[in-house]
Amino acid sequence: MAEVLFFGTGLQFVDKVSSITSFSRCSPITVDILLFLMWKNIPIYFRLEWKLAFCKRERIGMKEDLAALLEELYQFGIDHDAVHQEKNMRMRNITPATGEFLTFMVHQVQAKRVLEIGTSNGYSTLWLAAAAQETGGSVTTLEFDAAKANLAHMNFQKSGLDSVIELIVTDAGLYLQQHEEEFDLIFMDSDRTEYVSWWPMILRVLRQGGLIAVDNACSHAEEIQPFLELVQSSNDVKVIRIPMEQGILLITRAVQVS
Repeated sequence: MAEVLFFGTGLQFVDKVSSITSFSRCSPITVDILLFLMWKNIPIYFRLEWKLAFCKRERIGMKEDLAALLEELYQFGIDHDAVHQEKNMRMRNITPATGEFLTFMVHQVQAKRVLEIGTSNGYSTLWLAAAAQETGGSVTTLEFDAAKANLAHMNFQKSGLDSVIELIVTDAGLYLQQHEEEFDLIFMDSDRTEYVSWWPMILRVLRQGGLIAVDNACSHAEEIQPFLELVQSSNDVKVIRIPMEQGILLITRAVQVS
C-alpha cells in the first residue's frame, strides 16, 4: 500500500518501489487528493512545517488594504494577549498560516455557506470571508461575548467584507438547536469543552461532502481528545489531525449514494 508524506506546503507519494510524484506547493488539487486518501484509508504522515506566504500578498491574491488590516489585527491579538492572562479576555486568534489554510478549504469545497463558531475580534472571520466572497458565498459567525462582537463588527466594516458576513451574538449551542439550513464548511474555534455536546447538531447542519475544521487540535490535545473520539466513532465521517501551527482537525462527511 502507498504512503503519503506531507512536506511543508507540498506532498509526495511514495510507493513500494520508491517512485515519487511531487507537488511543490499546496493547491486545491492537493486538498482534493487529501480528502480522497482519507476515504480510501491510505496512511497519511505529516512532516512539519507548513510555511505559507502570509506576507506575500501577491501569492494569496489579497487586496493590499485587507492584507494590511489582517496584519494589524494579528499583531493586536498578540499584544493584547500578552497583557491579559484571563482566558475570556484574550483574543486567542488563529495564526496567519491557519488563515491561509482555511481559504484553501473554502475554495476546495466552493463553499457558499460558511459557519464560524467563535468570532473573537473577527480576525479568522476575515480570512473566511475573503475566500467566501470569491466563491459567491457568505459567512455566518457566532460570538457569545458582546464586547468581542462589537470589536469584530468594527473590523468587518473596515475590511469592506461586511456585506458577506452575518455576525450573531448568541450561544452557539442555542443557535445550532434552532438552525436547520446546511453549511458547506464549519470552522470551530470556541469553548472546546462544549464540542462533544454540540457534535450531533453540528453534523446535522453540515451538508454531505462538507468540511469541518477545528483549531487547537495539537496545542490543546487533551481538551480535544473526547471530541476526537466521538467523531471517530461516528458513521459517515472521516477525520485527520494536521500538525501545522496549533493543529487542525479536518473532518469530512460522506456523500450518500442512492
